[in-house]
Amino acid sequence: MYLQNGSHGGGVQHKRNPHVTT
Repeated sequence: MYLQNGSHGGGVQHKRNPHVTT
């Protein structure tokens, strides 16, 4: 569920998962 977290504005998640495009 990293996509959802990233979309919500999860900076840490985004850094951890470069594949996640906010």
